[in-house]
Amino acid sequence: MERSFAHVLERREVSGRCRAGKGCLTACLQTEQYAARNNSLLASMVTFTTIDLDNILDAERVLMDGHIILGFTRNGQHLISYQCHVDVAHVYSLHWWRFDLRSPLHHVHSEELFHGEKIEHDLHLIISQTPDDGFVVVFGSALGRLDEDCRPCYVTVLPSCNVESTTRRKHCTLHFKFELLPPYPPFSPSLSLSLAGCVVLNTGDSLVVLCYDASETCQRIQSASASSTHTHQLFVDPSENISMSPGHSISPSQLLLPLEVCCGDRHWVLTSRKQKGCTEVCQSTLDIEHWLSDLLHSELTKRGVLFNSVNDYDMQLIEVASDGHIVFGVTVVLEACKPSSCIAECLTTLIIAVWNTYTGLAECIEFEELKQVCPPHRTRSSTSSITLELRKMWHTPMSMWSSVRALSNHTVFTGKSLHSISHPLLPLAVVFRAHQT
Repeated sequence: MERSFAHVLERREVSGRCRAGKGCLTACLQTEQYAARNNSLLASMVTFTTIDLDNILDAERVLMDGHIILGFTRNGQHLISYQCHVDVAHVYSLHWWRFDLRSPLHHVHSEELFHGEKIEHDLHLIISQTPDDGFVVVFGSALGRLDEDCRPCYVTVLPSCNVESTTRRKHCTLHFKFELLPPYPPFSPSLSLSLAGCVVLNTGDSLVVLCYDASETCQRIQSASASSTHTHQLFVDPSENISMSPGHSISPSQLLLPLEVCCGDRHWVLTSRKQKGCTEVCQSTLDIEHWLSDLLHSELTKRGVLFNSVNDYDMQLIEVASDGHIVFGVTVVLEACKPSSCIAECLTTLIIAVWNTYTGLAECIEFEELKQVCPPHRTRSSTSSITLELRKMWHTPMSMWSSVRALSNHTVFTGKSLHSISHPLLPLAVVFRAHQT
């Protein structure tokens, strides 16, 4: 049987050598010593290229005016940078630069982040691209002391620069803020952006799913439970000739995340009537304290224990499924006593639960045995290690094109700049002259 040239190359790449035998080309397995002395054919054909940033700067060198380069977009067509202007407050903006190998960078788009917020501290930024490249989610948090009561977090959801300009104009930019409570659960892009068109947030005392591309998602929401609420908001452009309703049906007590919606330079306003051209946003919220109290009353009663109160708890996201189910873990420290005793004991347990974001129902799937602890007892370390193990156990490997791409400005806080930025697809990197050896 004759071997194709592609097959020969494949065998040559694996073994390092080919030879003729019995009328056909066959691969000859080499010893480790021989293979070490022979370079792979295909590997020798690929050379890694570096491009000096100074050689591709724009003609006006605007990129050097306070811009911090974060990295490439998923498809490698743009470099992303951000600026922070400090006057009365910190004002952040995100910028896209078209990258074409050794041609000068071209500024193609910019967006203001966290519009209307009076930010007084430097923010740790995480810029995430959704798997479909349709949107960019920017998460900013103020790094502070661990003994603070809460920590402000800011989020901007905007159309990706990879989307055509005509399509991008049809989508609005969303800005909102929330308070992150101790023990300050981390923002994980791979989990928070697993639901198409949605952002999943763990605020410490609640789970929030905000659907920014909500036309289809809102139709799937059926109802809400005692500890879960659903809210729908409609935003319209006031400059358009659209009939405005006097108010809307959402009270401030129902709304966990007040939103600001912008389209270009125009601020859209809230209405109660669905009209042509309006933007619909949905929020689903699970109140963990309410849900946890009901669950503990039920579970402890089955075990013949009288529930008194919750002293502390730590909630962590474990998995977010594409069908709208969210798996989370809660380590809780509580006070309870047996019916025959009036002395309360300090107990701890781990709860694994799943929340259906469309029906609003949260169901406990595992309730570990109660263990006695000595107060005060912190829950942070135990919950984090357990949820990390569960994530590894349930992790499903994903390709680059179906996963979330995230960039960060963490080097700003370490004081060490990046030496280079690697291209996601090509064997090249943009390097900074100050770090070249």
